[in-house]
Amino acid sequence: MHTAVMLATLPAVLAQGYLKTDSDLVFTGQMQWILLLVGLGIVGVIALKFIINTQTKRAQKRERSAVQGTKSQAFLDRAQQLGFRQNEARMMERITRRLAPKSPLNLLNSGQGREFLMGDLEKGIVQRGREIKVLGRIKQRLEALRASDVHQREWVRVDANIAVWVSKQGLTNKETAALVDDDDEAEGEGLFANLDSVSGRLLDISEGGAAIDIEMDVGRGDQVQFWSGDPRIVLGETRGGVVNINKSDEGTTILHLHFIDPDLRELRSAILQLKGEEEDD
Repeated sequence: MHTAVMLATLPAVLAQGYLKTDSDLVFTGQMQWILLLVGLGIVGVIALKFIINTQTKRAQKRERSAVQGTKSQAFLDRAQQLGFRQNEARMMERITRRLAPKSPLNLLNSGQGREFLMGDLEKGIVQRGREIKVLGRIKQRLEALRASDVHQREWVRVDANIAVWVSKQGLTNKETAALVDDDDEAEGEGLFANLDSVSGRLLDISEGGAAIDIEMDVGRGDQVQFWSGDPRIVLGETRGGVVNINKSDEGTTILHLHFIDPDLRELRSAILQLKGEEEDD
């Protein structure tokens, strides 16, 4: 009896939704397309907002740079009218911009502003004087260590005699931060300037340093970077400090370098290549 009732009511149950009809499938497909279009529209709006914001920020940055350039030129012109040389005017602009970012020219134009500027310079001179004394003591201790050192080769050097490219390099931003308060001031002193590369000859090399025959105006304590100019030897940019300078018989300059944070894997690979060529010779 119960089975007959269930069979009799089955068509009604199916009609209520237990089985989907063709119209239900069409409706579901339409809803999926609508949701997909809505999702794409939202993504498009977000992307459009991002592009507009990026372009707006770039335009604002260009506008600020143009305004800053105009203000900077006005400051330089006024400083030169007051008798300052160009390099003095540029350095003074950096100092006044640090003290009064929005109106550096006001410090230069007013008597009170110039008094304030002189006070800041006096403090800076005193601070630099202390730094110079500390640097002098460090140098004296290093000289004492040098006098007691027995100079032995810490790394075996390999003859090279290959072409290299060399450029003069200043201190990095991180290294200069400990010595100079203002990055702009460091740039003004030429610490970050890299000169054009010149060709030279790598005479020998080790894991710790190298000797390069080159025509370049450098001194002890300067930094240079060099890289292989020989297609057979793979050696990327390697930074070194000038330890000593000699003159060759031909009158060229021989730089003796100590490497600063070299890529040891690449360096060792290049040394092995040079050793192989040396054995072949």
